[in-house]
Amino acid sequence: EKEHATLLAIELGFLPLALAHAAGYIKNNRACTFEKYLDFFKGIGLDLYKPEYMRFSSHEKTILTTWKVSFDAISKKNSTSITLANFLSVLATAPIPRTAIRKWFKTFVGPSELKFDAALGYLQDYSLVDSSATLCHIHTLVQQAIRFHLPEGDREKHLKEALGVFCSLAEELDIEVSENREALAFFVPHIDAICSALEGKSLPSEEGPSIRFLLDKLWEFYQHEGKYKEALVYAKRGKQVTEKQYEAQSVEVAVSLNAASDTLGA
Repeated sequence: EKEHATLLAIELGFLPLALAHAAGYIKNNRACTFEKYLDFFKGIGLDLYKPEYMRFSSHEKTILTTWKVSFDAISKKNSTSITLANFLSVLATAPIPRTAIRKWFKTFVGPSELKFDAALGYLQDYSLVDSSATLCHIHTLVQQAIRFHLPEGDREKHLKEALGVFCSLAEELDIEVSENREALAFFVPHIDAICSALEGKSLPSEEGPSIRFLLDKLWEFYQHEGKYKEALVYAKRGKQVTEKQYEAQSVEVAVSLNAASDTLGA
């Protein structure tokens, strides 16, 4: 076993994250030996010679492979963990407040705390995330790997879910209270990432105001922090979202009026 463990470590390039994935898998699958894991790794690694993977470095391919081994194992044990990981992948590469994760889970999966703990627990056990009492950390490469394999429709769905979650949480915070601004500071990178991903898309009437609301919250946050340059950036972005929404609505109105005119003319 010691010899196979050494061979595995060499194969994984002694990369800490890859080694953590392998250790998590072996620990949670007692029938798996270092030798068997090495076989899994080599088998899945062959898929990474497809054209779509050519842009990745050898280190990134190693992480993609160990992630895939773990992800496939988790999917067989707890599909809700996979859904949770997919949601986490659309957020920013920054610590994620557990309040946001719990809010999303309760809204879109179910109210059970036991199911929430189990879903997050599997991701922790396989070293895909690291979670404390208040924050959850997901490694950049793991996040990128999940996002890379996430269908565009699912990505947009989770972004819209995140939009609703952070709108709800932001509404609950009185931004003039310094403690609330400290809490909001952890929301800022995720709000920015969500808005940036959705701003370029055509915005249905129910989403435009939500994005504008969050951008206004960021403007307000930086105003109170005395960071006026950053505040101005979000004020301008909020204005652009509103203009784009009105422009889209004007087109819809024009199309409706033209249709009505054609009908009356007939």
